[in-house]
Amino acid sequence: MPRRALDLRVRQSQELNEIRAAVDQTLRAAFKERISEAQAAGDISPDLPLNSIVDFLWASFVGIRVAARGGATDGQLQALGQLTLRALR
Repeated sequence: MPRRALDLRVRQSQELNEIRAAVDQTLRAAFKERISEAQAAGDISPDLPLNSIVDFLWASFVGIRVAARGGATDGQLQALGQLTLRALR
C-alpha cells in the first residue's frame, strides 16, 4: 500500500476514534442524567452505583445490538430489554 494511502487510513481511523469517544461521552452523560432521575423517582434502586448502572446498560445495549444482527426475533430482543431493565429494580 502506498505511503500516502496508509497515512490517510491512519488519519481516518484516528478521526473515527475521536468521533466514537465523543458519542460515547455524550450517551453516557445522557444515561447518567436519566438514571439519576429514575433513581429519584424510585424506578431504579437508589442503592446501585450510578457508574455501574451506566456500564451495565451500555454492555446490555451492545449485547442486544449483537443479538439483533445475529437474527434474534423482535420478541427475543424485547425480552432482553425487559430483563435488562428488570435487573435494575
